[in-house]
Amino acid sequence: MSSNEGYTEEGNTKYLQTLLGHLYQSEHLTPTMLQTYDENIVRYTNQISDKRGETIVWKYFQYLSLLFTEVYLDKYFSNKVKLLADLNEFVKEFNLKQAEKNVGKKKAKDIFIAEPFTLECLSKLAFWNATGSGKTLLMHVNIKQYLHYASLYNQHHQNKVLLITPNEGLSKQHLEEFKLSDIRANIFSKNDSGMYSGKQVEILEITKLAENSGDKTVAVESFETDNLVLIDEGHGGMSGDTWKKFRDKLSETGFAFEYSATFGQAINAASGIKKAEFTQEYTKSILFDYSYKYFYEDGYGKDYRILNLKDDDKSYRNLYLTANLISFYQQLLIYKEQKFVLRDFLLHKPLWIFVGGKVNAVRKEGGKEVSDVLEIIYFLTDFLKNPTISIQKIDSVVQNKAGLVDKNGNSIFEASFSYLHKQGLDAETIFQQINELVFNNTTIGANLYLDNLKGAEGELGLRVGNNDYFGVINVGDETTLYKLAVENDVLGTERDFSESLFKKINDDDSTINLLIGSKKFTEGWSSWRVSSMGLMNVGKSEGSQIIQLFGRGVRLKGYYYSLKRSTELDDYQKPSNIRELRPYLRHLETLQIFGVKADYMEKFKEFLEEEGLPKNDSSWISIKVPTIQKEIVQQNKLKLIAVNDSENFKQKVILPLTYNPDLFHNRLVEVDWYPKIDVLEKTKSGTAIEKHKGYLNDAHRALLDWNAIYLDIQNFKADKGYYNLCIELDALKTILQEISWYNLLIPQHILEFNEYSNVRIWQEIAIALLKKYIEQFYLFYKNQFSSDHIEVVKLNGSDDNFVLEYDFRLNTQEEIEQYQAQIEKLKTEVVDPEFKKITIGNEVSAFDNLLHLYKPLVYVGKGYQEKLQVSPIPLDTSERQFLDDLITYVGSKPALLEGKEVHVLRNQSKKGLGFFTDGNNFYPDFILWVIEGEKQKIKFIDPKGIRNSKGINDPKIQFFKVLKEKIQPQVAGSGIELDSYIISNTKLMEIHWAKGISKDEFHKNHVYFQYEDADSYIGEILK
Repeated sequence: MSSNEGYTEEGNTKYLQTLLGHLYQSEHLTPTMLQTYDENIVRYTNQISDKRGETIVWKYFQYLSLLFTEVYLDKYFSNKVKLLADLNEFVKEFNLKQAEKNVGKKKAKDIFIAEPFTLECLSKLAFWNATGSGKTLLMHVNIKQYLHYASLYNQHHQNKVLLITPNEGLSKQHLEEFKLSDIRANIFSKNDSGMYSGKQVEILEITKLAENSGDKTVAVESFETDNLVLIDEGHGGMSGDTWKKFRDKLSETGFAFEYSATFGQAINAASGIKKAEFTQEYTKSILFDYSYKYFYEDGYGKDYRILNLKDDDKSYRNLYLTANLISFYQQLLIYKEQKFVLRDFLLHKPLWIFVGGKVNAVRKEGGKEVSDVLEIIYFLTDFLKNPTISIQKIDSVVQNKAGLVDKNGNSIFEASFSYLHKQGLDAETIFQQINELVFNNTTIGANLYLDNLKGAEGELGLRVGNNDYFGVINVGDETTLYKLAVENDVLGTERDFSESLFKKINDDDSTINLLIGSKKFTEGWSSWRVSSMGLMNVGKSEGSQIIQLFGRGVRLKGYYYSLKRSTELDDYQKPSNIRELRPYLRHLETLQIFGVKADYMEKFKEFLEEEGLPKNDSSWISIKVPTIQKEIVQQNKLKLIAVNDSENFKQKVILPLTYNPDLFHNRLVEVDWYPKIDVLEKTKSGTAIEKHKGYLNDAHRALLDWNAIYLDIQNFKADKGYYNLCIELDALKTILQEISWYNLLIPQHILEFNEYSNVRIWQEIAIALLKKYIEQFYLFYKNQFSSDHIEVVKLNGSDDNFVLEYDFRLNTQEEIEQYQAQIEKLKTEVVDPEFKKITIGNEVSAFDNLLHLYKPLVYVGKGYQEKLQVSPIPLDTSERQFLDDLITYVGSKPALLEGKEVHVLRNQSKKGLGFFTDGNNFYPDFILWVIEGEKQKIKFIDPKGIRNSKGINDPKIQFFKVLKEKIQPQVAGSGIELDSYIISNTKLMEIHWAKGISKDEFHKNHVYFQYEDADSYIGEILK
């Protein structure tokens, strides 16, 4: 979906065009409604981006979260009763399917049955968003969405807007973020005058809520219950009774948004009745689930590798920790030496962390105080104080002679130190460089010190000799830990220290390379540095905390802030030198995960399995297969059309808004108010009604607030980026006086003068009509300008339409040996001029179509997602069928094609050759050339289903007319002839809107059927 990111010149998101192209015909969500929601999102985005220097570009999952919120809040505020009825109808269907699906499979008590929604259930939305997926910005837009719909439906929010956080540090972070988004906010104070109540966000830690007010607490009752409440880290307090009860009370008659990365873990950690209650509650309130498994599967964040250890005795553990130290050092070394060439990937200096699921580092086992932190300190001390032994261990690890294997006997560090091998570093040099890079130390054999930093609460510092601190320990019981360490002969002192090492860990000049911490900083701590993570003291109840920390560890800015690891970048995103950079990126974009004890790793893997994530101790492997371009490409004789980039409509044309009825001939603007009314007035679902057509007459227009309309339209113009459009108030009035350019579908009684509340609806209708007029008006002249500036270009091998390589990814946890062998065979055989086809699986193949401009083409059928994945997107069944039909026809009809050349190229979606049709971007699947002498016929072919098309006049079907009437005249004399065809894989009898339309009529409109016309359609399009 990354190719859909960003905004169109018209001021909508690119996602809108994609969604409109896949929108089913439905009263519940019309194109008009979808566009309105999109425009709202863009407006809020611009508002919170204004002070950030650049406009926020939403990832697809963020956009869908906001879109679903738009839909929900519109329905919620317009008619809660109708929304409740619709949801409970869905619940009935869901429960019925659950029962049918589980007949004879499970005990009745194990089948999840959803309880009906109540009105109270409707006033909370929850977002299950992975750490690093941008939930803070979503929260900012959610506030604006809520206040917008409350105002739109005359339910103005009067009480407080509260943000509840788990700790003071996170409250301060949120305050800074609100400033960047230009949202008025403040840390809650009991002494506040209340002047800005409801007009600013008041930020408050959950720990400050209480039954009664005290010096540091405030009574929940003092807030009343009709607040808009935002809850960050929404899983917090679910393990107890008090905090959740408090926060629920705040929004009892108001509304709440909750955000968490670990709702699932928090619910699983509960038991009995509480677990059942949470399951029912969050099943209903989670509007969008983008938990970490989806985040990871979409290619976001770092990859990760779990380093399991078979044996757990002390000698193996020291070797294992040594290997992890070397792995971290290698990351630091690559970062230091390759930082410049990797600069566009926005990487940060690696950080080695040890984390535990509890606040305190000291625990009792058998009546004795013990600590995993001490185990780490002992290891570091031994490593530094015994150079000879450490160098031997380094050598055995780097040379893969240490015997560190997993339960299957596989070496867990094999091929892990490729960079060190390439640099030719010996063990002694590595030991010396570890001292310098990791420990900030140049004196071999110096002592390690643990210092109690009195000025930095909760912190202990680690240093070697008198050098800068290389490590910081951030725990809840630092004094107890320090005392225990000193009692066990760890060297250290107490120092007055004014600055927090932990708080400066993200600074560019921080000397800290090692962080040992606990639950204390799980919530709210944010860093891009984590590259190696050790687990301490992991038990069953720590799932939420560990998954949270894991989520923070895999955070990645990615290439030009794509958030994606380099192996998951789309082709158009990849830099040209990606192959040379991959060996470095592989180490820096992979989070190494290990445990101080082996059983911790087993617990961690259980958490991953609960989350639905691959365990990655046997991860996916990647095989790159290059493509080979055909000779015709190098000849540079194939022609294409393109818009002349040097011409700029917005700079060269000043466009005054006028009334022009000719633009709307056969293309009337339609505004259907029935879906809105269906929301406002509970109607019987499924009852067909004849829609009434109406219009705004002089009496309606006389009651409109024209100043408000003008202001709204000017904002619309700015949001759309129509900077060269001049809009006068009189022009708006003139346009709305005419009724021939629109169809308004609306119940008659809404247009009657019996209720003053109807005036608000007329105002909305007027604005909706004018926006649609302006959009159609502007796009007509913009496209007209573009069509006057079409040029013919020569296709060359650097065109975005050429795939340079395929990335085959195989899951080594599945039986993939056959696939792997065949793909490796493909890699070597594809360069052979005689290459034809390799079958990889029953429904997976790579082949050469002799007419296609590069080889191979790849087809993958259904059912392979868990075993094999291919990027870019492989051919689907109808696309492969078209290519097969084409080559078969050309091979069997040599006489008909004598003197002609036929060539075809797959047109890459979103980065190939696209056309603007009726407000939508259209990327036909194939470009076909038929060359005869100096003349080239260029045909755009789109094999697709047309069941959900907008009838025979669908812009994609009628695109051939656009080519003939508007674009062909612009390239007259260039020796090319343009045409387009739709090849329908939907059978004629399956098209619900085709009643009364003959097959011949479809043919006249350049639609052929892949099945019914199998013997003839290729011949027709080659004419």
